[in-house]
Amino acid sequence: MINSLGRTTLLVRDYDEAVAFYRDRLGFEILHDDTTDGQRYLHIGVPGQPGAPPVGLWLLQPAMGDAGLVGRQAGGQPFLVLYTKDCVDTVKRLEGEGVAIHRQPVTVDGATFAHIADLYGNRIVLVEVPQPPAPPPPQPAPSPPGPSVPTTASYTRPFESERSAPAAFLPPPAIDIPASPFVRLRARSVLTQAFFASVVLLLFAQLIPGVSMSKPTDPALFAVFYLGIGLVLLGRGQSARLDFSRLFGPKPTSRTIKLIVVAVPLGLLSLAGFWLLFLPLSYAAPDFVRSWAIENAANQPVDNVSMWIGRTIIAVIVAPLVEEVLFRGFLLHRWALRWGTGTGVVLSSILFALGHVELLGHFLFGVVMCALYLRTRSLWVPIAAHSLNNLVVSVATLPDAFHPNPQDKMTIAYFQSHWWVGASMLVGGLLLLEIYRRWLWKGIDVRGVLNGPTPYEHNSVASRETLDAGYTGSR
Repeated sequence: MINSLGRTTLLVRDYDEAVAFYRDRLGFEILHDDTTDGQRYLHIGVPGQPGAPPVGLWLLQPAMGDAGLVGRQAGGQPFLVLYTKDCVDTVKRLEGEGVAIHRQPVTVDGATFAHIADLYGNRIVLVEVPQPPAPPPPQPAPSPPGPSVPTTASYTRPFESERSAPAAFLPPPAIDIPASPFVRLRARSVLTQAFFASVVLLLFAQLIPGVSMSKPTDPALFAVFYLGIGLVLLGRGQSARLDFSRLFGPKPTSRTIKLIVVAVPLGLLSLAGFWLLFLPLSYAAPDFVRSWAIENAANQPVDNVSMWIGRTIIAVIVAPLVEEVLFRGFLLHRWALRWGTGTGVVLSSILFALGHVELLGHFLFGVVMCALYLRTRSLWVPIAAHSLNNLVVSVATLPDAFHPNPQDKMTIAYFQSHWWVGASMLVGGLLLLEIYRRWLWKGIDVRGVLNGPTPYEHNSVASRETLDAGYTGSR
């Protein structure tokens, strides 16, 4: 016969980082730690528990191919319930140490509870159980003339107390954590609807005088294109009950805004990636490189200042907002929910790169934007970095607005002979990126950030304003 509960499994990415969180922040202790035949057996538990052995957590790394289950093994529901003598004080202490608070303390029927998350995003319920009142002193009862018969109340009162106790320990359904909206926001349907919405709006835009598909660089066409995507994202988000305030996260602070200077080395590396990708191809398939890369990317004319202003507004304001919401907001979260954060970063960055002429630099750009979002929990930071990157490119094309010269076209021979330009940008971009890493990412585990919990999981309404760039889950 089973007479006690022993261990429940907690999937972790790294044993030491999990111990650092549960022991150093939540106050757990190591119950057992042994390595046999290359397998580490690590058990942790709350100090002072009665019983031998006490109830604990068995930390285990997932099997190959199941890394995406880390932080999601409870399917978005609370994974663990921990009891505390002072819920409010415990939450304040944990919040000060950077632990994500999903729900601030709430008192229901005398019990106080709060929702927090561990370093992987597992939801944990903290509960302060009300102390029962002291029993009244026993009163001598007069002896009845006949046999003693218990009243109905004497039978039902203990039974009702047992039945009502669990309701005091767990949050009521009315304020429980809902399922993730990204369960309903499937990537294929969102992308398909966004594509068709943009096409339909572009067709209707042909009815506007002066707007024509024969002028693909017309800022009006870009505005209509992004409008279609934006409307779909807004509509689908509302239908899935997406909390856009949690998606965007906190406003940039003086610490987080510095991170956007990464746009400078990324701009150089994007140009270097153009040479790295198309220079070898220019010898094997010169016609393809000429039509697809050189003419498409380098010879989009800016005929006048008004066109330059229109394109700059689209590039600096509209494009960063819509693209970051789509790729880092929707797609990253959706694919992270299915396959893990790291896979979501890679897939969303690949798709982002495929939407641009140059692939290598834009893939790196997408990965860095994901890193900014995952570290700061603020979508405004990658939006600002994306905007700065596009602003630099727009400023570089300003002379063309005053001196348009469509006859001055880059040729294959010119492109091949100037390989050193790409090499110089590659060296300069890598050097600046390393300086940036040592300056603003010193001591931060980049791999841990890219594989950590997604921002939407952390940006609860209660804790949104308390998050800062310094919190990285101690990874």
